[in-house]
Amino acid sequence: MIADADAGGLGLPDRDYYTKTDAKSVEIRERYVQHVARNFELLGESAADAKAHAAVVMAIETKLATAALTRVERRDPYKLKHRFTREKLAALTPQFSWNKYWANSSLPAFTELNVSQPQFFIAVNDALQQFKLSDWKSYFRWHLVRAYAAYLSSPFEQARFDFYSAYLRGLKAPPPRWKTCTNLVDRQLGEALGEVFVAHTFSPQTKQAALQMVQQIEAEMGADIRSLTWMSPPTQKQALVKLQGILNKIGYPDHWRDYSTVLIQPDNFAANTETRRGV
Repeated sequence: MIADADAGGLGLPDRDYYTKTDAKSVEIRERYVQHVARNFELLGESAADAKAHAAVVMAIETKLATAALTRVERRDPYKLKHRFTREKLAALTPQFSWNKYWANSSLPAFTELNVSQPQFFIAVNDALQQFKLSDWKSYFRWHLVRAYAAYLSSPFEQARFDFYSAYLRGLKAPPPRWKTCTNLVDRQLGEALGEVFVAHTFSPQTKQAALQMVQQIEAEMGADIRSLTWMSPPTQKQALVKLQGILNKIGYPDHWRDYSTVLIQPDNFAANTETRRGV
């Protein structure tokens, strides 16, 4: 187990969208800038300000994208392994206060981490000097809206669908509202939904019968291991340890997840999508 710092911060699917020079790629970038500007206007900016801020976002993201590895390069695991101490990372990016970042994150304590793409973080450090504070505010405002667009009012949701789903992926229409709602509940309150489901479909008696069958199979496997003449006693012992280490998950957990700290607000959909942080 090791902490990892990787490249990111892009609004288009990957770095190639920013670097390719063919006509389609150029068109995608133009449409992307229009999409970002549309969201700034939805936030209340004038058309002129929205266009200017969208151009800034594109400039910052292009800077970051050109320093990131390509998809092909990321397939080479040795290009993604760079063991750093926290102090070494801080020295690599002196414009970024990592100590403040660690202090305000929920990460456990650590002294070393893997920096997947050191050149990317060098580019981040350069960008922090190149772009003004107001530019970064525009950049982060956009990425905050992009992250929450699906959970905001209809104009934001529609803008998101029009670009990412319709234009980039060719979808004709968004999924029906009921499917969006059930998928979100399943994704964020999965065990609460699962508890209701199994109450109707998978009784405790059924679970006990399935568990008994699995335990009988494991008992027979243990007997087979003990009777193997070609396996040495130390190897048999280790094989039995592995067998006994199997965790049987039958139907549903023995102890359901506690959602009592989750706050659901009927008038704040976007806030409800963050309830997983309270679990």
